[in-house]
Amino acid sequence: TSLRYLAHALWLSHQGLVKPQGLVVEIGVGYGGLAAANALVSGARTVCIDLPELVQTARLMMRQNGLESHLADLKNKGQDFCLISNYAFTELSTELQDHYFEEIIRHASRGAILSNAAVFARSIGGRDDKELIDWFRAAGLAANAEIENPILCPSDRQLGNRIITWKPV
Repeated sequence: TSLRYLAHALWLSHQGLVKPQGLVVEIGVGYGGLAAANALVSGARTVCIDLPELVQTARLMMRQNGLESHLADLKNKGQDFCLISNYAFTELSTELQDHYFEEIIRHASRGAILSNAAVFARSIGGRDDKELIDWFRAAGLAANAEIENPILCPSDRQLGNRIITWKPV
């Protein structure tokens, strides 16, 4: 898992999605592995969004590893930030997706969502990849979904998972 987080952080940096010393908002931070990798690779600060117990766990892990200064709060929606989510956003119901989109995603100038909507959308009442892309584009985000991308692992390809990204045009 740590190596995959490192690979993601390197890819996010190489793609210009996470800027040096930049701000990241991560939906589904889990224990904070990607937040730590982004701190080490890009010096990025992360706003952790997840269930309260998991945010607390991520904060503890970052503190124990001397990375507490790389934790952040989203102070205003005008801040430049990158939104990232490894599966979590696409595992939410449409109501929760609506909430996070309005509150956070629509304000992100850049983003990367590793989507497993092909696996979960129907059963949990979420949106599929086409609906997500159409929704994001209608809101002015230049979103694209790829099924062939080096960040996707063999199981992602087998399951039909995609990487959804957007950057300023």
